[in-house]
Amino acid sequence: MGLSPMITCQIALCADRTIQDATTNSISLIGVLERIRPVGLPFMLAGVSCYFVLNRDGNDPEQIDVLLRVKLNDLELARHQGPVSFQGLFQTRLIINFFGFPITSPGLFQASLSMNDQIVGSYEFTIEVPTAPAQMILPTITRS
Repeated sequence: MGLSPMITCQIALCADRTIQDATTNSISLIGVLERIRPVGLPFMLAGVSCYFVLNRDGNDPEQIDVLLRVKLNDLELARHQGPVSFQGLFQTRLIINFFGFPITSPGLFQASLSMNDQIVGSYEFTIEVPTAPAQMILPTITRS
């Protein structure tokens, strides 16, 4: 099965967490990751929720195989491979949660979703150079 040019990624985002409401089936993304400015390195990125919305047309298969890669610069931090089912519909959502990324350097954090070695959707944010920690200045007390 070759890559269908009609399967497209409508939305690609990374957030602290993604919530799917059981009653309405609506999605809420909490803490969309746009950039991280750590106080120091290394630090632990507690979790990343990757959210993708995929569309297909009537000629595309109802089930596809995808690979999600999470990288910091050129270092692969995680990967998840598996099937995605459209369940007879023309749009589907994919939510994959990762926990506990040790971040040792600044750079570009990227989550990319691919089919047959072609990226169909990706989201990037930067991890900036650490800021200098705030210094506390204590008042000077003089005694007479």
